[in-house]
Amino acid sequence: MVITTINYDPNNEIKIVTADAANANNLLTSSEKGLQKTDTGALNQKMGYYEFPIELSYTLSNKKIGINLIGGVSTLFLNENKISMVSTQTNVAIGEAKNLNKVHLSTNVGVGFNYQFIKSFQLNFEPIVKYQFNTFTKDDNNFKPLFLGLYTGVSYSF
Repeated sequence: MVITTINYDPNNEIKIVTADAANANNLLTSSEKGLQKTDTGALNQKMGYYEFPIELSYTLSNKKIGINLIGGVSTLFLNENKISMVSTQTNVAIGEAKNLNKVHLSTNVGVGFNYQFIKSFQLNFEPIVKYQFNTFTKDDNNFKPLFLGLYTGVSYSF
């Protein structure tokens, strides 16, 4: 079984086959069958992005506990794209996903809460939902990523 959405690293010697396919077609040598029995693993995909958000905040309440509505968009730039085979005995780089767009967008909607300790110092908590689109080029099985972010911090104004 070849996963068509992976650009395989030509330097690795990993074969990805299902147990049924390997047994039915005798695709593995006896030494490979022994390895398969002792070293099964999982595929691990790691993606990383630089995000540049543009958001607006509308204040609903500006008391000791403030409430804000937050909305906006983000542009995300792909900076990490790795697929590896991970097991108890090894971690081998296989390649990278070839169906990820280098640039994609998200819409951001959330609510901001802040607690004002003193006039110039406040604690912020913002749960935000991000719906991403144009993430994949093809072969995405209609998968549309949706993320929930919980952003916290302190603000000091002078």
